[in-house]
Amino acid sequence: MHVKFPHTRNFDIPPEYQEIILHDSGVDDVDRIICMGDINIVTNLSGNIFEELVLTLPQEPEVEEVVAYFESNYIRGMQIGGRRRDPRFPIKLWNHFEDAEECAPKTTNCCEGFHNALKSVYMCAHPTMWKFLKGIARDIAVQRLVHQNALVHRRDAPTNKYIKLAQRLATKIKMYRAEVDKLLYLRAVANMQVV
Repeated sequence: MHVKFPHTRNFDIPPEYQEIILHDSGVDDVDRIICMGDINIVTNLSGNIFEELVLTLPQEPEVEEVVAYFESNYIRGMQIGGRRRDPRFPIKLWNHFEDAEECAPKTTNCCEGFHNALKSVYMCAHPTMWKFLKGIARDIAVQRLVHQNALVHRRDAPTNKYIKLAQRLATKIKMYRAEVDKLLYLRAVANMQVV
């Protein structure tokens, strides 16, 4: 498995640790694990829960690099001269705890979807000026249609499995404060599925 993080080098995770990292603590799921914490609890991740999570990871240089990247960008910020700076991405920016309680979107997939739609409009990475202007005109027409559909309350119904998953997640989120083993709770949220 090959992992690339911005501002770090590329590295390969040894095969014997891939299963542990992906399913136990979640390199791919790490956003789902950490984003499901109450903002007050997540703010204190510099203490108990983050340290507990890190202790479960194998002590390999590659894994430590992933943890250091995540910690400096999302949890505590870099340590310079004995003082920690604020993280590059503040917790309030990426924490979606309240969104999960309200069954609202918990990711930035809408932004990624818009970017993908623009790429499909142009059918290339770097369009010419005329192709760009024609694409913008087509996108404006699509956005007007979406707006008109919203005005008459015509929406695509979400798939039933996503409704069930959002409801299960909202129920699980309400039990967060009462949960004794936070790490076990976070793993359960990260691996939540609809059967």
